[in-house]
Amino acid sequence: MIEAPLYLDFYKTFHHKAYKPGVEEVYSNFTARQGKHSNIEGGSTSLVGGLQACIGKIIEEEWAKFFEAESADDAVALYEQVVSHGLGRSETAQHLRDLWELGYLPLEFKGLPEGLEVPYGIPHFTVRSTVKGFGWLTNMIETVLSAEIWPVHTAMTTANEYRKTFEEYAEKTGSPDFLVPFQGHDFSFRGMMGVEAAKLTGMGHMLAGFIGSDSVPAAIALQQYYGADLDPNKPCTVIASVPATEHSVQCSFNE
Repeated sequence: MIEAPLYLDFYKTFHHKAYKPGVEEVYSNFTARQGKHSNIEGGSTSLVGGLQACIGKIIEEEWAKFFEAESADDAVALYEQVVSHGLGRSETAQHLRDLWELGYLPLEFKGLPEGLEVPYGIPHFTVRSTVKGFGWLTNMIETVLSAEIWPVHTAMTTANEYRKTFEEYAEKTGSPDFLVPFQGHDFSFRGMMGVEAAKLTGMGHMLAGFIGSDSVPAAIALQQYYGADLDPNKPCTVIASVPATEHSVQCSFNE
């Protein structure tokens, strides 16, 4: 199934008809506006991250299926089915048929370097439509960009604060600083809402400078979208953990 065109809030499905006639370009920014709801007390900055993985996964992989469809009918079949059902009337997605004919997503992304720490209110990246008639695309993909990027950004920002604390006390106590990347061990996988969520938050944790982690899918995602080197001859540079036991293992000895 070709799902990428449906990675959006339902209300956006009519926006291609809603823009003022004559609008040729839509330019939007993604900004961490303020930290009043942050779990970091008094925090004034956030870390940039997640765009590269999102482009790789959503733009290059998921949308590729749309453009690789054998016909426009195939490309929009699921979209027209779902939207027609949800609106209670037959809908023809001519705007998506036109997009399939165009053959690519006419969008330009510009972003700050990932890992950069910036004050709240500074845009992390921008998105701009580049072909007349396709301005609706810019904010059509806002939903999936938000869903894929903000978890990485939030995890990075939180993990960064932990790392700062570990570094501060390593210096105060004379502890070797090479231990810091292993001290904030990520054991969150089982508490996440599925594998994809574990990848996103786990990547954020690693992108903030931590190596200690049991969230294995995050390391795979880092290799896939950031070129992380999981060479077994270069151990413990991306992910590191230990062979540990658990209750079921101990109970097997009946002791």
